[in-house]
Amino acid sequence: MDWRDLSKMAQMKQLCLEEIIYAVMCDEIEEKEVPEELPVSVENEFDANREGAVLYEQVYEYKTRILQRLEKENGDNDLDEMMNLMEELAHYLGIKMYRYGQQMKEQPS
Repeated sequence: MDWRDLSKMAQMKQLCLEEIIYAVMCDEIEEKEVPEELPVSVENEFDANREGAVLYEQVYEYKTRILQRLEKENGDNDLDEMMNLMEELAHYLGIKMYRYGQQMKEQPS
């Protein structure tokens, strides 16, 4: 998915609710850009001093140190691909977790 078009896609209502929530959490779109009110308040987990921002900064620092050791100023394709795959994995797991939560909510107590 091309995340640069995410806001436009959300406005066109082509994203399911869990994708919109994930995008707001990951600072891909702002909650105010979502055309319909979300059923819950969703926080940007990459705002300053939030856990997502702190962890992302640590990842970035490690990546920078690895690039320095590799003596690569313009990045490394394998390292970039690994980072992209880790983001895809986090996205996949986040969406699955949301869907499991929805299923559990629908189960009788």
